This record gives sequence, C-alpha cells and structure tokens, in this order.
Amino acid sequence: HDNNVHTKEVAETQVTNSQLGQVRASLNIPSTLKLHKILVKLRSPVLELAYFSKDDVQTLMPSDNVQLSRNILNILNQCLDYWTHILLPGEESPSLRLDWSNLSSDELEFLLQKLTKNDQHARLSLMASDFDLLKALPIFQTLSGSIVSLQDRNEHYTLDPSINADSLQYLPDRMKSKFLKESAENADVLKDIGVESMTEAKLLYMFVLPEFERIPVPQKESICLTILNKFNFLKNSAEFITVLKETPFVKHLRSERENDFDYVC
Repeated sequence: HDNNVHTKEVAETQVTNSQLGQVRASLNIPSTLKLHKILVKLRSPVLELAYFSKDDVQTLMPSDNVQLSRNILNILNQCLDYWTHILLPGEESPSLRLDWSNLSSDELEFLLQKLTKNDQHARLSLMASDFDLLKALPIFQTLSGSIVSLQDRNEHYTLDPSINADSLQYLPDRMKSKFLKESAENADVLKDIGVESMTEAKLLYMFVLPEFERIPVPQKESICLTILNKFNFLKNSAEFITVLKETPFVKHLRSERENDFDYVC
C-alpha cells in the first residue's frame, strides 16, 4: 500500500514538473518575451512568477492564446478605468498608470496583433465583449501619427483600398487623425470591429470640400486636380455632386496680375 502511494506521488510530481516545464517553455517563446517587454514598457501590471508556488503558477497561466488575450484586455481596461495612476520612484505626484507614448509604432502594431491573432497569424475566437475591451484601448494608429481608441462609433475610418494614402496631400492635417493606418495585418481586425471604409468621394464631401475655403492654396490646387482626374468616378456619388455645387472650387482670375484670383462656385 505504501509503495502504491509513493508511486502515485512520484507520478504526480513528474506530471507537475512536466507541466511546469511546458509553462516555462511557453514563457520563453520569442513572441511571448517581446509581449512581456512591451507590457513592462507600457507600465501594465505583471506578475513575478518567482513569488508563486508550482501549483499557483499552473493556476495562473492562461490555458490558451484566447485566455491570454482576455487577461491582457481586462488588465489594461482596469488600468484605464480604475487603476488610473501610479506614483513612480523619485516623483512627488502620480503619473498615468499606462504610458502609451512609450511604445513605438511597431510595438503598438505587435500588441494589436498579439491580442487578436496567434503566432501563426490565425485569428483568435474573440467574443463581442472582447472587441469592446479592445476598442477602449488607445492602440490604433492614425495617418497623423496619433494613437486613438475606437470607443466612439463613426469617429474614425479606414481608407477604401482604391485610395493611396500617400497621395492624400490635399487632406487637411487636422483631419488626418480621423483616418486609421491600415495594413495587411490589421485590416481584418478593423473590419470586424466595425470601422467604416471610406471612399474618396465620401472623404471629399464629408471632410475636404466643407473646409475648402480655409485650406491653403497649394492644397486647394491639389484638390482641384484630384477632382479633375477622377471626376468620371466621383460623379457617381450624388452626395459628392451636391456638396461640390455648393463649394467655391473654380479658380477665377480677377485680373492679369500674378496671384490675383479667387475661387467661385
């Protein structure tokens, strides 16, 4: 009987050690190490496993990538809603708990990927509630270089695939924060979150033409050239035509003197 008990205990210990070895191996995967580094830079709360027993480590470890994503999403949202500040060493007043500005563009993109996909780039089976937590994070990069959350519906957009973002020289700088940087890696995620893809006609009549009178002359010229070159396509939008008719975009020479012109409807 004693031998059976001893054998069972040895077997259980071997299983536990094997599981713990698998846990440690998973923690040493390059992508996991990079994720940990990013979370530390962000000042997210993280656990030091050295303080926990083997059994506790087994309990604390996420069962899969979906659970890992949910754990991170919940912790970061807790920091936004409740654990909002932290007193750093050497400082007299608290700072914001999470320092998003401390992350590079590549690190933000990697974090978004890690929260939504596995290491083989397959999508995680996240629920609508998970996406709500994701949208609350200021992790989405815009054409202006800022980072934003997507909590407010219809506040940010992606560009239709037919639009080359580098060609939007006419877009006013203050409007660039409305448009998200889209890549092959994040396009499907942004679509599933519900971000609207905007055509050039809609971009022009919603954001550009209403600002035409306040836009510098070089950008006005770029807008007019775009309309001229793409009018066969743009004219299919009734809303675009309506706004265009009300916009003083036609160049009118007042005299033969250089730069003596204005714009009329």
